[in-house]
Amino acid sequence: MPAPSLLVRNASSVLTLASPGTPKRGAALGDLGEVRGASVAVRDGIVLAVGSEGEMSRLLDGDDVTVIDADGGLVMPGFVDPHTHLVFAGTRAEEFEARLVHGRDYLDFVTAGAGGLSTVARTRQTPTDELESLIGVRLRRLLEHGTTTAEVKTGYGLSVEEELRHVHALRAAAEASPIDVALTLLAAHFRPPEHRDDPEPWIEEIVDRLLPAVTGPRLVSGFDVFCEPGIYSIDQCRRLLMAAHGRGLARHVHADQLSASGGAELAVEVGARSADHLGHVSDAGITALAGSATVAVLIPGSVFFVPGEQVPPARRMIDAGVAIAVSSDYNPGSSPIVSQAMALSLATVLFHLSVAEAISAATINAAWAAGVHDRVGSLEAGKQADLLVLEASDHREIAYRFGENLVRQVIKKGRVVAGRPIVGPL
Repeated sequence: MPAPSLLVRNASSVLTLASPGTPKRGAALGDLGEVRGASVAVRDGIVLAVGSEGEMSRLLDGDDVTVIDADGGLVMPGFVDPHTHLVFAGTRAEEFEARLVHGRDYLDFVTAGAGGLSTVARTRQTPTDELESLIGVRLRRLLEHGTTTAEVKTGYGLSVEEELRHVHALRAAAEASPIDVALTLLAAHFRPPEHRDDPEPWIEEIVDRLLPAVTGPRLVSGFDVFCEPGIYSIDQCRRLLMAAHGRGLARHVHADQLSASGGAELAVEVGARSADHLGHVSDAGITALAGSATVAVLIPGSVFFVPGEQVPPARRMIDAGVAIAVSSDYNPGSSPIVSQAMALSLATVLFHLSVAEAISAATINAAWAAGVHDRVGSLEAGKQADLLVLEASDHREIAYRFGENLVRQVIKKGRVVAGRPIVGPL
């Protein structure tokens, strides 16, 4: 059944995030496309226009229209989260404390067979129906905090059978959720416990068995690698990424997170959709990114939660012309954050982005990083009516009111799919 026509009225401002068909770069990153006192007209789940209430009402004349009163709140596109790891079981609260109190290094946990590999063990032991339920709960939490589209990775299976099981569990959970999900295979996340000393046999299995199994029936749309010395080398990642390219998958790279590995340069070389983390990106990497279509996905949550993780040179990247996005990186080890609003708030404090730049990075540029920019990320005619009504009258409150959920209503494809009563005055 098509969604009813919709008129969202009485907003203090509508942040359209309109862009000229490219990611926002440089000064344009701070342009929210704000229209003061505007309304939004929606038909069949698609944005018709943003403008005055009278103009929008005339556009919908004759329709059976549902009216949503924003009551002076902000209206903006739903958040797009371009980097999440929702397919896991258990927590790593003890590791979190050990890093803080005892100074344990994040990579030490991985190479010692703990850390992410403890999540692998726990997830492998979790029945599929329980795993589906966990993913579904996490998608709901993202939705309630305003994320309407998310890229979700596997990566805690690390065997052909387990990665496939996790893909199917994720697909089942995604089909039951209002959130649009872009599925990414992160089979080269950590080294499997069975191949801790030599990942070559696992790389061969990914290329020869796993990639054909997920691309034949088109179970995923993307492929990611964790490019880090001691985990997967540049040459190993290049082989994997080129194999994924040959299978028609979009490429992503966990790049330069813990060391200057050349991951950003590799991402540009293979035409990756995104290079993510980038705390140790080199000058050459910044230059390469600036001259490419690869989006730099910055992840403030892991900088906040992992002691010693390096802050990426965000301002230098923006000034150089790199297209940047922001993500929650929701995962059990380094960024247990479900809220893109909290992620963009951290980006303003840790990376010195303006609030407007961070909002652009968490919406339209994030949509480019996830490969969904043609449908979501901005409120423009012809795009999906994925929008939020926020309990705020100034866009800066989104970052300033850290930890609050300002989302009053989440509208997905023209339908209200989440929300809460008004708590108090703006």
